[in-house]
Amino acid sequence: MFHDLRIFVLTVGEKWLPDVLRAIKSNTPEPYKLTVWYDSCGRPVQSHLVDEIKRYTDDWVLLSKNHGGAEALGFAMLYLKGKFILHVPGDCEVQPGYLEKLRFSFDHFPNVACAGNARVDDHPEFVPEWDFRPCDGKYFVPDGVLLFSKKAINSIGGIDASFNNYSLDQREWGLRAMKHDWNLVACKGINKEFGDMHTGRKLNPDLQKDIDHNTKAFCKIIDNGHRADWWSDKKDEEVPAGVQ
Repeated sequence: MFHDLRIFVLTVGEKWLPDVLRAIKSNTPEPYKLTVWYDSCGRPVQSHLVDEIKRYTDDWVLLSKNHGGAEALGFAMLYLKGKFILHVPGDCEVQPGYLEKLRFSFDHFPNVACAGNARVDDHPEFVPEWDFRPCDGKYFVPDGVLLFSKKAINSIGGIDASFNNYSLDQREWGLRAMKHDWNLVACKGINKEFGDMHTGRKLNPDLQKDIDHNTKAFCKIIDNGHRADWWSDKKDEEVPAGVQ
């Protein structure tokens, strides 16, 4: 059982939000406290979504500016109290049994900092042999619904403040965790994606500027000591777009 579980939903007003909230309530058999971060990204606030949020929690944040995933997750890591923080994007529906799979990850692998959904479709040439797989930082970095250990966050810190908006912030955190002997675990069948988890990015008028900034920040952080073997093998072969 996950004692002291906090669930953090990040939404930019996706039409699937009611289904996402309903699935959390239906498929989470343990006590939890829910926080919803609703960032309208400069668009009109959808009152029916606010009403839907209020059906499930009185702990919610409403923002009009596009603050991005980095700031939202950074807020959750820093301010939410609990031993575990479950991050649920606003277009990802948790599946029946998801919490049992996440619990298995923490129970059967040592020093787990984060366990979450395996987006294996991103790498169709690499088929996992098991439903649970420790991450190597290359193929299996969990994405989508993520369960973070607050003990790990307190040990290595939260999202690096160098990142703007979206892109590479979660990857840097995962590499940092592994650099400090924590593990990441990817699990199949944790969530169903309705969208592509990038709606907020598409609404960012400075998207390319932020991607270039974050790419430079990521490379600088890696060069300063958060380097993983797979990255050091490749970083001199190809300079990412926007990096000088």
